[in-house]
Amino acid sequence: MFWKSLPKGKKVFVAALQLTRPSLFALDFELIESVSAARSLEEFESGVLLHYGGIRERSWLRDRMKLRMSLHRLRRLAIGYLPKA
Repeated sequence: MFWKSLPKGKKVFVAALQLTRPSLFALDFELIESVSAARSLEEFESGVLLHYGGIRERSWLRDRMKLRMSLHRLRRLAIGYLPKA
């Protein structure tokens, strides 16, 4: 899910960073883990809201370069897999 949720054109750069600074994406992986047990979109959204405060780790790479998971893309993936209620 992480790789499918990355902005287009950033995957190669993220892969290189993942090798050298894996902690940079730890919060993204924690979010995926926390919503992976969701059985509906409602549970997914609840998990995102509970976790979202922590995902806002500020860094130049995450904010300016947009080297982070796209929550919008993650939601679209969840919509394709989970029932609405």
